[in-house]
This record gives sequence, C-alpha cells and structure tokens, in this order.
Amino acid sequence: MSDKNTPPILTARSLELTTKVVAIYCAFYLVTVLFKSYADYVSEDASMSQEYIVPMFIIAGLHLVIMLITIFSIIKKQFSWLVTILMICIVLASRIWFEEFAVWINSTF
Repeated sequence: MSDKNTPPILTARSLELTTKVVAIYCAFYLVTVLFKSYADYVSEDASMSQEYIVPMFIIAGLHLVIMLITIFSIIKKQFSWLVTILMICIVLASRIWFEEFAVWINSTF
C-alpha cells in the first residue's frame, strides 16, 4: 500500500510514531511506579495504600511486556497497526479498570 493513497493518519510514519509513543508511555509508567514505590518505602508517611502495591506491580509488569514488544518492533523496523492498536487497547484497559483489578486481586489472593 503506498502512502500517497492512504489518509494522513494511516501512513507508515504515523504507525512508527504511534508505536514509539506507546513505548515511551510504558517506560514512563514503569519509571513512575518504581519511583513511587521507592519514595513510599523510604518515607515514613506512605501516600499509597498497601492494597494497591501488588496490583500496581502486576500492571507495571504488563507495561514492561508491552514496552519490550514495541521496542522490538522499533528495532526491527517491523511495524503493524494490529500490534500497535492491540497494545494501546491493553494499556487503556489497564488504566480504566485498575480499581476493579485491584479489588479483584485483593479479594482473590
């Protein structure tokens, strides 16, 4: 498919950029989680409830896997709209339903 016949949002450059944004977002989320958990560990007044720690690390692990998949795609220069959109949907779902996931994890384990 040539870039001349596609809408501007569906070009190869847009796909590459979107994949890079997903990778950067996942890296940012991981750094935020690690910093937050370290800051709460050294602080005597933790700002996060203990029941959110395990679900937060599970979601961080999910973001790590997504980041590795997108980085592999960037390094190999093999981009796919299917993979990128699937990764975006997983990230969005993990952010939207984090509270329900945390409740489920705490009630199950």
